[in-house]
Order: sequence, then C-alpha cells, then structure tokens
Amino acid sequence: MNHAVARSEAKPTAAERTVLIIDDNPENIFILRKVLLNIDLSLKITAVDNYEDALAEMGLNPPAENLVIISDFNLKTSFTGADVWLARCRLLPDAPFLLITSEKLGAILPQFGPPSTSLHYLSKPLDLKLLKQECVALLGELKKEHAS
Repeated sequence: MNHAVARSEAKPTAAERTVLIIDDNPENIFILRKVLLNIDLSLKITAVDNYEDALAEMGLNPPAENLVIISDFNLKTSFTGADVWLARCRLLPDAPFLLITSEKLGAILPQFGPPSTSLHYLSKPLDLKLLKQECVALLGELKKEHAS
C-alpha cells in the first residue's frame, strides 16, 4: 500500500475516532492533519492516495460510528471521490463524508448517485476556517451517532 501517512496495524478500540483521508497531494494531507489534530489530538488519522487503498482501509476500520471519511475528488488512479463515496454507501453508510475538490459540484454531483444530506462538500482553494468548521461538524456527527 502506498500511504502518505504511516498507520498502526492494530485494530482501533471501540471508542477510538478515526479519520480516513484520501488525497494524492501531500500538502493537502498535511493541512488536513493539522486542522484535525488541532480539534482533537486523540484522533487516529490514516491517509491513502488512491481508491484501492481507501477501499482496503474501509474494510479494516471501526464501525461507522467511529469513522469520518475525507476525500479529494480527483485521485491518483482512474477512480474518483465519487467512487469512494459509493463504496462508503455500500460498506459504511453512516460514516460522515467530506468531499474536497476544485471541480464544480453541479458538474460532478450526478456521479454520486441519489442526493444525500450525508455528502458534505468544500471547494478548493480551501478556506481554513470553513475547513475547521466542517471537520468539527463531521466529528460532532460521530458523537451523536455513537451516543444513540
């Protein structure tokens, strides 16, 4: 696997919150990690740069109540963030999902299937204040789902 950030091979505990980042740009991963760890130092953050590794990580990760997925739209291989979204819908339908892209949402939205309020979106270039707000909201969804 080609990981931009090293990860632990151990299975996460039930209470461990995990963020899976799918992006082939190391700068984006660095920024996301900084923002996320600024919110919660205890987060487990795994970063991969392609769909295939993302799919493998989704199979290894904890139940959806402990997982947030953040994906770029344009990935290293022929797959896109839409493919990651569709895999998430199949494997972890309750996992909060954030798409980050420079593409116009209206142009790519049909690739994501039926409309969903679970699909969060931010456009590039990233506004760090909005990114932090969105990450706080996504992590807050974990708390809500985990409490129920």
